[in-house]
Amino acid sequence: MIEDLLREYGYTEEQIKKFVNDFFYRNYSDGTLASKMRDVILFLEEYGYSRDDIIKMSLNDSMIFSNNVERLKEKLENLESFGFSKEEIKKITVSSSILGFSVEKIKSKIEGLEKIGFSKKRLCKMIVIASRVLKNTTEKIEQMIDDMVSLGYTKEQVIKMTERVPTIFCHDISYIIQKVSDLESLGYTREQIIKMTLICPSIYTQSTENIEKKLNDLESLGYKRSQVVRMTTMFPAFFSVSIENIKEKIKNFESLGYSRNQVLTMTSVLPSLYGQGLDSIRCKFEELKKLGFSDEEIINISLEYAAIYTQTPSTTKEKIDFYDSIGLRDYILFRPKYLISSVDFIYAKYKYLTMDIGITDKDELVSNLFRANKKFSRKFKISKEELIERYSYDKDVREKLGISKAKKIG
Repeated sequence: MIEDLLREYGYTEEQIKKFVNDFFYRNYSDGTLASKMRDVILFLEEYGYSRDDIIKMSLNDSMIFSNNVERLKEKLENLESFGFSKEEIKKITVSSSILGFSVEKIKSKIEGLEKIGFSKKRLCKMIVIASRVLKNTTEKIEQMIDDMVSLGYTKEQVIKMTERVPTIFCHDISYIIQKVSDLESLGYTREQIIKMTLICPSIYTQSTENIEKKLNDLESLGYKRSQVVRMTTMFPAFFSVSIENIKEKIKNFESLGYSRNQVLTMTSVLPSLYGQGLDSIRCKFEELKKLGFSDEEIINISLEYAAIYTQTPSTTKEKIDFYDSIGLRDYILFRPKYLISSVDFIYAKYKYLTMDIGITDKDELVSNLFRANKKFSRKFKISKEELIERYSYDKDVREKLGISKAKKIG
């Protein structure tokens, strides 16, 4: 009996019932079907599939055991020729009925999507994530892109979004339009929706109820709705962070000496601080103390320039050391945003102002050193690129000290 063979291979009673009731299998005698099953299962196990994988495949695609081994081998080899790795092929075939597609159909789909603008490399990843993409016609996908362009995206943006979250194509445009309408009703502008979903396209796969709950949760912490909307636009990863995690990070800042209002103010300006690990924030706070700043000074600096927590300690130290060397460290306490500029650019401007222009008065020097880039270029008729090429911090300082250029993180 075929049921005994299925039990031998690990099928549950419920799975066996589904299997034997399938119309396709009722067209085979037990002997013929058993022979086909043994051959296919042996081949698939040699290819790298687990027994559980094979069971899932057979339940997703009732035709799997209709293939002879040579035909199945040919299909898998063709998938490899399209650029899929063996691991990707296993993932796709276990979760979909792609082996039921003809080679010509798969090739035609991939070529059609390439013509629209998707790269072959990204298409492989898309199909691994959502093999259902192959069930849509090229015309349907192209129409979906056009419809999303009418919402305010560019074609290139839609392609980039759906490459990252191909399950967007599993919905029709009415779903997307409704989602946009729901987000607008929650306080987002169309521009904010586009910006937010470009950063995190998976927002389109979340329920409106969950999004609204997260906004309400953030408001309950003390933020205004306008702040919450702005914060989630800038840092949509909020929607995947638990409110408990956010509360814990607020407590972490408070343990460093910040008041609740100060934490809310700082994070409303730079919400990605909630993406930093607790140890990372505390470590950077301690590193700033090692540079000679008091707790109060660090808090005041970060309230005006929260991005100091997104820099590596070496980046911050390099900037502070340079300002120390030219006697302008105290200016950082009064104008922390001076830390925004790279040390490479500030060094080049300083050298240019003191050596080429001949400025010696400190007030005049500071006024020009921290002048906005465009205004500086217009006044002195020299570009940022020309300045850095003329006075290279890399060559003049880093190479002599034997250090590499620090990088921003976070």
